[in-house]
Amino acid sequence: MSQILSILTSIISQLAQGTPFYKISTPALLHTDASGLEILERVLFSNKLAIALLEDIESLQDPAERIARVLRCFLDLHIDYPNSGPLNPIHGEYLKTTSGDFCFQAVQKEHHPPITDFRITGKSFIITTNGFTVDGFKSVSIGLNNLQVQFPTIVYFDSLSQHLEWNFIGYKVSNLIGSKRNVCQIGPISVKDKSGCSFVGNLSENGVLEGEFLDKDGSNLFSVFGNVAKGVDRSDTGSTWFLPPSYEPMNSQIDPRDLEDPLFSKKVWKHVVEAMNKNDFNMADKEKHVIEQLERDKRKQGIPVQIKQLK
Repeated sequence: MSQILSILTSIISQLAQGTPFYKISTPALLHTDASGLEILERVLFSNKLAIALLEDIESLQDPAERIARVLRCFLDLHIDYPNSGPLNPIHGEYLKTTSGDFCFQAVQKEHHPPITDFRITGKSFIITTNGFTVDGFKSVSIGLNNLQVQFPTIVYFDSLSQHLEWNFIGYKVSNLIGSKRNVCQIGPISVKDKSGCSFVGNLSENGVLEGEFLDKDGSNLFSVFGNVAKGVDRSDTGSTWFLPPSYEPMNSQIDPRDLEDPLFSKKVWKHVVEAMNKNDFNMADKEKHVIEQLERDKRKQGIPVQIKQLK
């Protein structure tokens, strides 16, 4: 009851001060203690063994094997979505973490509409996208206790001589009002190889991948079917096309020098997160409001924001 009163008090207080409804600062109690950039890092930079599959992809001569590596990598990311929504990144906010030879970077290019760029690099590959944006949602459907989103983000894989395009599938978040949210990848999926060959398929909610591997002229070379948690088989040989890799956490690190930059994600939300971890949500709301009001003031005054270049 005290938590509900805290939320209502925060909203009523802002309305009483004449704040337009669409500009109301969402109470910290409704958020997890991490920025949206950090949540993106936790999903895309989660499984070291999955990301490592891309390291020697240029040595594979068979385009079917190259595409299988890409599918294995992205279908085995460790999705541990928080029970509350992330803190919305401010304009120019960025994050950089490393784990051995791997590096993750993300920057908030725009606040309204929100556009995020991210980049993952290894010894011999680069994964990057030009704007991960909620404005690019292909469809959004909301049920009584779930949210389903699909978006046509294209990620480019530049691995020396190879270039693959990944049309990212969507996510379904269930049990929104329960104690633990369930997140699964779901929907249409396609990967195109530099050779012109491609894979087009669909991933069901229960993890079954079904689709076709196509030649550069669009003809069907073979079909695939199977549960991604157990293995996906190909029709032409009857053999397993790919098995899921094992899981090993990234254990990513942050350069201490980045923590001094006022636009570094953990620096931006430091005082908000500290208050949330102490269950002092009144203080967390105050700190969060200061950040958001400063963002509005800069936008109103036309103060330019320097966007970090990912490299």
